[in-house]
Amino acid sequence: AAWRGDLLSHRGSQPGIPLRRSGSFVITQENLPGRNYTFWQWFDGVMEVLKKHLKPHWNDGAILGFVNKQQAHDLLINKPDGTFLLRFSDSEIGGITIAWKFDSPERMFWNLMPFTTRDFSIRSLADRLGDLNYLIYVFPDRPKDEVFSKYYTPVLCESLSALGSALACAPLILPRTHTQTLGPWELAPARTPEGLAR
Repeated sequence: AAWRGDLLSHRGSQPGIPLRRSGSFVITQENLPGRNYTFWQWFDGVMEVLKKHLKPHWNDGAILGFVNKQQAHDLLINKPDGTFLLRFSDSEIGGITIAWKFDSPERMFWNLMPFTTRDFSIRSLADRLGDLNYLIYVFPDRPKDEVFSKYYTPVLCESLSALGSALACAPLILPRTHTQTLGPWELAPARTPEGLAR
C-alpha cells in the first residue's frame, strides 16, 4: 500500500545506527522458520501497528525496529543500566517489544512481552514507557523523557491544577485486563505531581 512507502521514507534519522541488510534472506510466501506465519503477514502487522499507533515515535527515530533479540543485546551490551530500545517482535505479528539493559545477579538483558495494537488502543506507548522508571535512556543515549514526554497523557492532578481546580486528586480507573483502581501517583511514578505523598 502507498502509506507503507510514505511511512518508511519519513523516518527520523538515527545517528550511529547502521542499516542492516542480509544478502542471505529470501522473502517467500512460505512460513518463516519456526513460525506459523509468512514474512508478509509479519511485515503487514508491523506496518499496521506503526500506522495506527507508532508513527510519531518512528518518525522521531525512537523505534529501532528491525533488529532481532541478539542484535538488540549486542547493541545494549556497553550501555549504562536503564538503556532500552524498541524493536519489532520476532514472535508476535504486529508486536513491538522493549529490550533493556539492567545488570543483575539473574541476567543482564531483559525483554518485555510484545505490545500490540490491542494494547495501544488501551494505553499509548509513551504512557507505558513513562510508567517504567527503570527505563532511563532510549538507545543509544537519549533521555527517555526528552524523547517521549511530549506524548505523555497529562496526569489528572496536573490537569486539574492547570485549570485552577481545588479538587483533590481522585483515584483513576484504568482499562486493564482486570479493572484496578490506582491513585495518580501510582499511575506514573516518574511524573508524580509535586507535593503528593506515596
